[in-house]
Amino acid sequence: MRWILLLLPSTAVVLCMTFPFTLFPGQLYDLRLVVILLSILYGGIGPGLAVTTTSFVYRYVIGGSGFLQMLLTFTPILVLAFYINPRFVRYSKAKKVVVAALLNAAPVVLNIMVVILRYPIEPKHLWFLCEWGIVEVATTVMVVFLIDTVRSNVEMRHHLQELEKVQLVNSLTASIAHEIRNPLTVSRGFLQLLQENNSEQTRRDYLNIVLGELDKASSVIDEYLSLSHPQLNNMERVNVSQLIQQSLASITPYATLHNVSVIQNLETDVYMSIDGERFSKCVLNIMKNGIEAMPKGGTLSVQIRRRRRAVGITVSDTGIGMTSEQIQRLGKPFYSTKHKGTGLGLMTSYRFIQLMKGQIQVTSKVNAGTTFSVSLPVSDTQPSVVESAAELENATHPTADLASENWN
Repeated sequence: MRWILLLLPSTAVVLCMTFPFTLFPGQLYDLRLVVILLSILYGGIGPGLAVTTTSFVYRYVIGGSGFLQMLLTFTPILVLAFYINPRFVRYSKAKKVVVAALLNAAPVVLNIMVVILRYPIEPKHLWFLCEWGIVEVATTVMVVFLIDTVRSNVEMRHHLQELEKVQLVNSLTASIAHEIRNPLTVSRGFLQLLQENNSEQTRRDYLNIVLGELDKASSVIDEYLSLSHPQLNNMERVNVSQLIQQSLASITPYATLHNVSVIQNLETDVYMSIDGERFSKCVLNIMKNGIEAMPKGGTLSVQIRRRRRAVGITVSDTGIGMTSEQIQRLGKPFYSTKHKGTGLGLMTSYRFIQLMKGQIQVTSKVNAGTTFSVSLPVSDTQPSVVESAAELENATHPTADLASENWN
């Protein structure tokens, strides 16, 4: 980085003096002072001295009567710029622009005065000198303004990123507390009841409930860990139709409780190599969200189809639906359309589908229902067992045309 700060400004100064405007013999008019001042004010002593030395040496090599004039007009201003440098970074943007403009304008005015005193000036010459001075100062102002604007934007972006990290940690903490507090509260309640009840059967029932609630808390922790370290474990060739049937069997009582009827249209014996446990959780999360989207009851439809290159799972509900803005935010960290939801279920489902190199499409209409369409790629030569996620990553699963498959 330091070499860039030395090389680029020095090259710019040399190019400026190589292709200047010449009004009188030995007099070179260019924008080298802009580069020198910016190198001193923003680069510091090292880059500033390097660029200044380069400009003086190269100007001496070029020769002409203007070299001494440059030394007399540039040197005091450049010394002042070096003096201002430690304070310059703390100035406001407006003050930086004013200071840089004044530092540039002073030698420009001095040069114009020297030329007027040394040479016979015609109106066209005076007009050229004024134009050169205006361009010189205006260029300095614009560059300083742009540099500070870019710096401010970068600092603001870093600040926003830090705020997002803090907000994410706060959301994560609140979500974990919410998810774990419920089973702990239930466990505490039943443990207190154990102290008051001497019936062996009742005590055994209460202990089973406590163990079940603790398992729920452990499951929540496992889901959070899977988000922080996403990977596919226990990959094996399974009958996904059977897994979905098992998921439907476990979710049906919950659907009945919410006055929701379940319709299934499952193609039998659909096999693929997959992490069966995570797949079941993914499907359960989507079905559970569909049921909870129908507070007044309705119909949940589940369908699975095998095509040449993919397995398609469709879950539809007749619930409250979602807007396009809500659909865009699905799967984002801790976003939920439910009042007390954490978004953890859909977030883990989306992550699993991504790991499987699958696709998920959501179509919805407010007060009409929502359809989740999941497509997971399958190779015709898929092995009976995939030993690790790395093998799955290396497998050739074409995904380009998955979205075009017809699952209806």
